[in-house]
Amino acid sequence: MAITIIAIESFAASVAMPAAVREVGGIGWYGWAFSSFFLAMIAAMAVAGALAEGGAHRPFWLGNVLFALGLLLAGTSSDILIILAGRTLQGFGSGFASAATYAIVSVSFAPQIRARMIALLSSAYAIPAMVGPAWAVLITEQYGWRWVFLILAPFPLFSMLMVKRVRSPTSTGSDPSRSLVAPALLLASGIALASVSVTLFTQGHSSAIPGMILGIILAIPAVVYLLARRAITFRFVFASMVLLNAGFFGVDAILPLLLEITRQAAPFLGGLALTAAALGWIGASWVQSRMVDRFGRRGFVALGAFFVMSGIAVTACSFYPQWPGYLSVVGWGLAGAGMGFASNTLSLLGMEQAGGNAEDVAIVQLSAVIGMAIGTSISAGFQGGASRPEDISLLRVLSMCAVLIAIVIPVPFLAVVFKKQARSIPESRQETSM
Repeated sequence: MAITIIAIESFAASVAMPAAVREVGGIGWYGWAFSSFFLAMIAAMAVAGALAEGGAHRPFWLGNVLFALGLLLAGTSSDILIILAGRTLQGFGSGFASAATYAIVSVSFAPQIRARMIALLSSAYAIPAMVGPAWAVLITEQYGWRWVFLILAPFPLFSMLMVKRVRSPTSTGSDPSRSLVAPALLLASGIALASVSVTLFTQGHSSAIPGMILGIILAIPAVVYLLARRAITFRFVFASMVLLNAGFFGVDAILPLLLEITRQAAPFLGGLALTAAALGWIGASWVQSRMVDRFGRRGFVALGAFFVMSGIAVTACSFYPQWPGYLSVVGWGLAGAGMGFASNTLSLLGMEQAGGNAEDVAIVQLSAVIGMAIGTSISAGFQGGASRPEDISLLRVLSMCAVLIAIVIPVPFLAVVFKKQARSIPESRQETSM
């Protein structure tokens, strides 16, 4: 239940946030409603392992409480900074609850049942992906954006009642609970500092330049540690996951706002585009899981990256008022399919490269969230100088899309090191998720 609520909220927030900034202001900090979420999630996922040493129920309970508090804070806020605080709490809650859920499954179920439970958790994103945006549009238009957050607030607390005390997990291989805490926190801090400094710089604060430099300096040793002593293929999987997720989520998080600003579109169009991406992701995941042995992972990664870049480009065309708005639905459905092809293939390859090593598995999981944080931070930087929605010009939006496309361009070239044909992959690991 916790995973489902997190999934619903992640789709609904993108739809509700444009109405929120119209009411409370602070458009220049809009992108941080998503960057703060993902940055907090990175930190929580790193710390969750250490908390789970006393039982996986501890980070699970803590995560659900923080998520509920974040929903309440966001839904009752009257200032953009309070909304950001609420979204940060939600990010911490999501990271703790998600990591703990998989830990609970690993220690509570026999191996033959565990695979089915992992597949069930993966499928928990499917229905929210299809109904979440439409539900958020309905609630926002009928009752106001606040209720998108407030209606969901009690459900995390109900989730806590479903999980009793769980024994401490027994580690196999290296234990990431402590070894990844410092580099993950350092990396999240570096990205946050650099991103906030960029936003401040675009708002006219030239004194923010040292913050950008310091943020980069903090992030570099963290990345070096995460990839040290790893095989070249593992490093390329990590880089590909970061770049792919950065390009996709840099647009996905703020697509409804961009459509509203550039063509005065109703929330329905943005919600429909997000749903198209979700359906494209699910459909492509199904195809990938059944044909990866036949066509090879290199082809799926390259094809997926091409779809994501093409989807961003087609969606960018929909920002011209003279072009039909349905291009956003077509383009973002194409981008979602690209993620289903490439992201799922990279996840499988990363897990195989990890070879059961717990620390490597955790790094693969972190790479996607790191990409999300970087992509939404880039989006936030392009909006940083705006004091009103009208200040975000079409040229600025198109420039942002061009940068995000450029970020994805290296992914097909990184894929040349992947073996053309996949090795036999256990049935349970061919289950895909968003």
